[in-house]
Amino acid sequence: MLCSLHFINFIFVLKALRFLFNFYIDASIHVALAVYALFYLFVVKHNLPYNEALAYTIFYGTVTGYNFVKYAPVAKLHHKSLTKNLRFIQLFSLINFVALIYYVIQLPLKTLSCFFLGTLIVFAYVFPVFKRRNLRSVGKLKIYLVAFSWTIAVVITPIVHYNITLEYQLVMEVIQVFVLVVALIIPFDIRDLQYDNMILETLPQKIGIKQSKVVACFLLGLYLAIDVFFNNKTYYLVSLLVITSTCFAIYKMPNKPVKYYCSFGIESVPVLKLLLYLLFII
Repeated sequence: MLCSLHFINFIFVLKALRFLFNFYIDASIHVALAVYALFYLFVVKHNLPYNEALAYTIFYGTVTGYNFVKYAPVAKLHHKSLTKNLRFIQLFSLINFVALIYYVIQLPLKTLSCFFLGTLIVFAYVFPVFKRRNLRSVGKLKIYLVAFSWTIAVVITPIVHYNITLEYQLVMEVIQVFVLVVALIIPFDIRDLQYDNMILETLPQKIGIKQSKVVACFLLGLYLAIDVFFNNKTYYLVSLLVITSTCFAIYKMPNKPVKYYCSFGIESVPVLKLLLYLLFII
C-alpha cells in the first residue's frame, strides 16, 4: 500500500513538472530568458552598470510580445473555447504586461523610442498594415523581422540608453547579433517546414533542409569570426565552444519535428554562452 502511494505521488510530481516545463516553453519564458542573456552579455562585456528597469523591460517585453504574436490570432478566433493552458498563458501575459508597464515608466524617452520601434514591428506582425496583410504573411520577411527585433533589444537599445559612442566595433556587434538570431531561427523554419504556408518563402522552402543547415552553420561561423577579431580571448573561446556545439546540433537535427529540440535546445544557446562566460571570468 505504501509503495503504491509513493508511486502515485511520483507520477503526480512528474505530471506537475511536465506541466510546468510545457508552460515555461509555451508562455515564452525561455525565449525571454535567451533575449535577456544576450542583453546581459552585452552589459558584462562592456563593463556597464546593470540597470534593473532596462533589463526587466527587455525580459517582460519579450514575454508579452511573443505571447501576443503567438496567441492573439488564436484568442480572437476561439475566445469562448480556449483551453485551460491557453487561459493560464493569457493570465500570465497580463501579469507580465503589468510588470512591463511598471518598469517602462522608469526609463528615459530616448530608451523608450527604441522599444517603440520594436513595438511597432510586433503590432505590424499581427495586424494588417498594408493591402489587408500583416508582416507575418509577407514572404521572406519573418526571419529578418525577428532578428531585427532581438538586435534592437539587446544591442541598439543599450547603446542608446548608456550613451555609448557608436564605433566600428559596436557596428560589428549589431551585425553579429543579427546574424546569430537569423542562424538560430533557421532550425525553427526547418522544424515547421511541413506546416508553414508556402507564401512565407522560408529558407527551407526555397533551398531545402540540407542547404538551410549549411547556411545556418555559415552564419554561426561568421558570428564566431567577429568574436575572434573584436573580443578578448576568454570571450571568443566561450564562443568557439558554444558555436561548435550549436553547429553540430543543427547538422544532426532530425528532419521530422522533435519536441523541445528547437524550442528549448537551440533557443538555449544565448543562455549557455552567458553561463559559460560568467563561469570563465569568475
